[in-house]
This record gives sequence, C-alpha cells and structure tokens, in this order.
Amino acid sequence: KEHGVWLSLGGVQEDSGVPMEGSDPPKNKVNNSHVLIDPQGQVASVYRKIHLFDVDLSATGGPKLLESSFTNPGDPNQANVVPETPMGSLGLAICYDMRFPYLFQRLRFEKGADVLTAPSAYTVPTGRAHWHALLRSRAIENQCFMVAAAQVGRHWPGKRLSYGHSIIIDPWGAVVADLGGASNKTPVVPEDATLVPLDEDMLTAPTPDAEKVNDEESVEGAFVGAV
Repeated sequence: KEHGVWLSLGGVQEDSGVPMEGSDPPKNKVNNSHVLIDPQGQVASVYRKIHLFDVDLSATGGPKLLESSFTNPGDPNQANVVPETPMGSLGLAICYDMRFPYLFQRLRFEKGADVLTAPSAYTVPTGRAHWHALLRSRAIENQCFMVAAAQVGRHWPGKRLSYGHSIIIDPWGAVVADLGGASNKTPVVPEDATLVPLDEDMLTAPTPDAEKVNDEESVEGAFVGAV
C-alpha cells in the first residue's frame, strides 16, 4: 500500500488442514502457495501448487527432497488468472509446475493470461541444465511473457543452494532481464527491460485446441527428475 505496487509472493506456506503422517507432536501439512497482493494490500489470488517435487539422489551423493512428505497438493483443476493488472492478466504457477506444459496452456489459452509467473527455488545442477530452457519453452509455445522470480544462494548453513537467475522472457523466447546467480555481486537489469504490448501480427503460431490443452494425462507422467 505504501508504494502502490503489486506483490507476487511464492512459495508461501499455508496450513492445509491435512494431518502429516507420523508427526510428533501432531501437525498439519502445508500448501505451497503463490499469493498475489494488489496495491490496496488485498489478496487478489492464491494458487496452491499442484505438482510436488520428490527426488532422492542420496545414493549418488545428491539431495533427498520429498516435498510431498510435508506439503499437500492443490486442486488439480486450478487455473488462477488475475485480470486487469498493470502488466495485463497474470497467470499463477510455482517452480516445478513449469515442467508440465498443460497448466500454462490452460492459463494462456483458456483463461487469457498475458503474463505467466512462476516463483521458484531451483537446485543449482538442474538450474544450469534446464532453468532457461524450460522457461523459454513456456514463453514461446504460449506466445506470452514468462516472469520467474528465483531464490538464490544457500538456504541456511549446510543446506542446499538455489540457482537464482530471476528472469523475464518475451514471447519470442528472448531473455529481457536476468538477475544472475549467487556469484553475481551486483545484478543489473537493463534500463530498457520492460513488458511491452504483444504484437499480435508477429505471433503466428497456432493456438492449441481445448481438447489438447485439457489432456493432462498425456503429460502428467512425462516428467521425472530433479528441479
């Protein structure tokens, strides 16, 4: 309210009301939520992450990250789009969701999102391999901007590192701004970095039909691996 800005916050932990098995003392699982707050300080929308990230690479010296052990998945039918923001209509997702194209297609082609958002905390190895590729793919195939804030650096002493590289990508897949990773002492955003209106004459890729957009089963099991 003080600065008259929109805030995209994610992930925010909410009490899901679902008991966590084996917890002592008893406690509930959380929802991993993307909360959008408007300039009046009101919650404009809450998206609760659908795709939970479970990976166990401990046998090879890697991390063991089991989000489902403490997080309850959101409603799989969610498609949260907030219209009439200064950047156009915003579609909400989180982190690992970006590996599931159907969600972003629903946000864009069914719900009319102009900008897709996905606040994230990617591990360094898969960040180096997949972060830019996945986000550029979601921007290109959906013909809209992709904005992804990214946690950077070590979470706390002795724990995992996050890759960083908060980023804005345009509908052509070009990187408009990239804040870099933990090694960047002074991230710089270009002075001309901005979201501009889409040039509909330039976007000529065909729009997916509704049947394909809704065919979650065709991609649901297609992505295994690490974030």
